[in-house]
Amino acid sequence: MVEQINKAIYLAFGIGLTAKEKIEKAGQDLAKEWGLSKEAGKKMLAELRKRHEDIQKTIAERISDAVSEAINKLNVATKDEMKRLNERLTALELQVVRLSARSPEK
Repeated sequence: MVEQINKAIYLAFGIGLTAKEKIEKAGQDLAKEWGLSKEAGKKMLAELRKRHEDIQKTIAERISDAVSEAINKLNVATKDEMKRLNERLTALELQVVRLSARSPEK
């Protein structure tokens, strides 16, 4: 399941990179076709890039939310949860060692 989620994320970002290249090419073509000045063409491309980045950010947030929701539904422990459990386990192991050292063996 996690592998499928990772593939979906990589696919989305791959599509985003391809889209960025196509947007820039289309923007350049439109600037030429519309006879825009070099400055106006740069401004239009900058706006297109900004919109693309905003869309990419939104997509990334939605993917992250969807992955988090899927993990919660699957009841799978997150990396942070596993780290906290390992820390607690280590602390408990140390307590057992300390208590064992204090009590006389029979």
